[in-house]
Amino acid sequence: MIPIESIKKPIVEEFDLFQQYYKQAFKTDNPILTGVYEYVLSVKGKQLRPILLLLAAKICGTPNERTFYSAVVLELLHTVSLIHDDVVDDTLERRGKKSLNAQFGNQVAVLSGDYLLSCCMNICFEKLSMNTSGQSILSNLVGELSSGELLQMHCADHLLCNKEQYFQIINKKTAALFMSCTKLGAVSVDANSALVEKMALLGQYLGICFQIRDDIFDYSPQMNVGKPQMHDVQEGKITLPLIIALRNASQAERDFVMKFVKRKDFSEENLAFLISFVDENQGISGALHEINFYQNRVKEILSEFPDSECKNALLSFTDYVGSRVF
Repeated sequence: MIPIESIKKPIVEEFDLFQQYYKQAFKTDNPILTGVYEYVLSVKGKQLRPILLLLAAKICGTPNERTFYSAVVLELLHTVSLIHDDVVDDTLERRGKKSLNAQFGNQVAVLSGDYLLSCCMNICFEKLSMNTSGQSILSNLVGELSSGELLQMHCADHLLCNKEQYFQIINKKTAALFMSCTKLGAVSVDANSALVEKMALLGQYLGICFQIRDDIFDYSPQMNVGKPQMHDVQEGKITLPLIIALRNASQAERDFVMKFVKRKDFSEENLAFLISFVDENQGISGALHEINFYQNRVKEILSEFPDSECKNALLSFTDYVGSRVF
């Protein structure tokens, strides 16, 4: 697998500056929020979204203070979305550690997410000299993240999810954030409108790849990915590997699977059957085919750019999101 450090190579200095801005973004003397602050820093992960934003900015121009604050805002919004998702889904583990709600309780988690959201707003008003385009990107993103979560809840409650609904959800929940990274990165360096839209598509396709890969993990117990296995289907979330497998299976098999999914009869035996069912009915291979399709679309966009370290890093980023194992 491609190491993240090699992807970051063209933006090492910029990423270090981002880290400085990020650490200053939500310091507080409130004892509860101080604990939350320390927790957030301890589970910050690989910070793919700020990396993507910085690469998008640099391939389009020269990163500046607006770029760094934009990266901070989007990383904070991503963190807020994870905190609220974990509360909604009653998720107790995040990146191999207790989730914020498991450690501090739902009330603290929700209010902490709201506090981080207020930090984002403060940065936008006080630090970012945003034009109308930048403000629109951020306001639309917040709406899309909430809309996507509500749509996913509706589909889960009614066990509804065909391929079209699935892509609606992931475009709102995941791809919108990746698209905002590349789009806002370009806007922060005053790229022209045609280039901004090109970068927006690139981010959208990367986000789709990222989420499909994430959904494959749910049916791959051999991978130690730091999150509970088979959690999505137990919450009623029918993701792409299962959608494809159900489409390819016989009617009798479909009926059998949906019967215990509807009853929430998730015994070890049934979960083991479901993993085999998805694999044997081309759920994993079909999902990988979708990833490859969108990776190729990203590479088509990048082919229009002159050769550079940033272009190579974005190509590596594209390969990474489709092949990562955690």
